[in-house]
Amino acid sequence: MATLCKLTDPNMQTWGGVQWELGRIRSVAPEPRRSVLCTNGVIHAYHDPLVAIFVNPIHADYSPARLFAAEAPAIVADDGLKCGVYALTLV
Repeated sequence: MATLCKLTDPNMQTWGGVQWELGRIRSVAPEPRRSVLCTNGVIHAYHDPLVAIFVNPIHADYSPARLFAAEAPAIVADDGLKCGVYALTLV
């Protein structure tokens, strides 16, 4: 299990109006799953809360942003700034 961070807007929504809730597992359907960042094939998250806040203006630009601890079964993509997972739960 990977412990990560997830940014949302003030209403706990992310790109495309995806609504997040504490304790609810969000996952990518088998199609279009692929281990490539910046696609709809993964859910984006961060390893470090400071990195999440630092890159918010160029990644999501939530103002104000909400930051949550999150858990994922496995990381399937990682570029050093953000990572991608197929399932994520805000804790």
